[in-house]
Amino acid sequence: MSGNSQPSEQDSKGCHRVNAHQWNRQIVLEKLAQHEAHLTMAEIGLSDLRKQRHDLYQLLNVTTPMMSILPLDVFVEIFYAACIDDVELSKHPSQFLIGSVCRAWRHVAWTTPGLWSKINIILSHKIYENQIYLLQEWLFRSGACLLDWNIKLAHSSHKASWDPPVDFFFMIFQTCHRWKSFEFFGPSKNLRLALSQTPNVQFPKLKCLDLLGATRSKEWAFRWPPILETLHLRKNRTSWNLQLDWTILTTLEVRSYLKDIVAHLPALNSVRTLGVDLRGSSLPMPFTNPPYQLPCLTNLQVTGGTSVVGPLLALLKVPVLETLIIEMMAVAANPDYPWNDDFIKMAEQSSFRLTTLYMDINIKAREANEDIEEHVLSVLAEIPSIEKFTFSCEHHNYYVLANSFIRHLCLSSSNPSRPVHLPNLCYFEYRGPLDVELEVLYSMIEYKLNSLQSNTLTSNGTPVPPKKFELKFVYSNIHWYRDQDPDALHVFYANLAQFDANTFSFELVWDRPD
Repeated sequence: MSGNSQPSEQDSKGCHRVNAHQWNRQIVLEKLAQHEAHLTMAEIGLSDLRKQRHDLYQLLNVTTPMMSILPLDVFVEIFYAACIDDVELSKHPSQFLIGSVCRAWRHVAWTTPGLWSKINIILSHKIYENQIYLLQEWLFRSGACLLDWNIKLAHSSHKASWDPPVDFFFMIFQTCHRWKSFEFFGPSKNLRLALSQTPNVQFPKLKCLDLLGATRSKEWAFRWPPILETLHLRKNRTSWNLQLDWTILTTLEVRSYLKDIVAHLPALNSVRTLGVDLRGSSLPMPFTNPPYQLPCLTNLQVTGGTSVVGPLLALLKVPVLETLIIEMMAVAANPDYPWNDDFIKMAEQSSFRLTTLYMDINIKAREANEDIEEHVLSVLAEIPSIEKFTFSCEHHNYYVLANSFIRHLCLSSSNPSRPVHLPNLCYFEYRGPLDVELEVLYSMIEYKLNSLQSNTLTSNGTPVPPKKFELKFVYSNIHWYRDQDPDALHVFYANLAQFDANTFSFELVWDRPD
């Protein structure tokens, strides 16, 4: 076939089919493009409608009775209450939750600096950069408010714990003039390094300092020591190298050795609350010029071995002490230390009116029940002013609270053979193994309710309402309850139900031992 020959009829039909397919495809593409354009316009219109609906809801929210009646300052106070106790660091801060409710709430939250004055943060090396960005925004929103810092370090799977870089502390030091309290939970060499490299940093408003972790040889380089009122030093072996004025402290919690505590006792004239976690177990060396008077101390908590807790108490003269919390354990070096004599010595030289006593005794040696009971009761005999007494032996393997102890709680002046024990007692709680007969327990309850009745009259001539007696047992030996006669239990509870709920409460709880 020559080059200028005409296409056959079959070829012509094939070309027409191809052109038809292309034309049909082009029509569909054009219709699809038109449809996409209409769909895009519809989506834009739908988005506009949603925005209008959102704006209308915002307007509707403003016109609700709560938003229209309550003044702005009331809203702010409500938001303050929601944020002030927000200590769940694993969840979104309350400020963000408030801001997500509506535009009006978000405006209030975002423009109220006081809502951003408390900073709780768990620093993690995995998200550190994002945390720094958010922290800068947070500090910006806090305006000129005084700041309460609470910084923790996230747990790491590595043996060496992560330490925030020095630049982090340089950044937060820019707001040091606004610090009201600073709590840092975690060992940090970089914090001390940052302090040493910024000698002019000052904390004029800082009143509360809470630190964890320090080496034996390093000192906190406060060139301008803050004027603290509250100091907490947790797990800190050299907790005294802070170059502070100890005489103005009102609250002190420290973990240290007895000799270091005693060395600073003369400077603690203003302390009202003192918490001491004593290290070591050996008997201390003699101290000069005891007793050491703490004229303002009202709350005292001491933890440690009996052979160091007792000697510290014997050195103290605390005339206004109201609350005493003791957590002590016997040590192998001196398991039979007569700690009760030190309690009695403190009571005699203080002449205080102690009203609340908490004793947690952890003595795992095979010490007879009579010995522990005798020690505790000898202490109670010297402190008749006690109104609330908690006695815990949860960690004692052998002591069991029995009838003899309960009977001592209902001795009266008509029984001259033994001293009166706790005539003012209106709250008693025991934690540990229990072996008390229900009849003895009921007799004690009946006696205490009668003894707490008041025969005095008010200025109006009406009788003074009786004090309420509260009794709580948290027992760890389930077999004691299971061995009780069901009929006797029924009678016991029926008798208790006859007492006035305004003057008596009773709680019996089994706590499964670990």
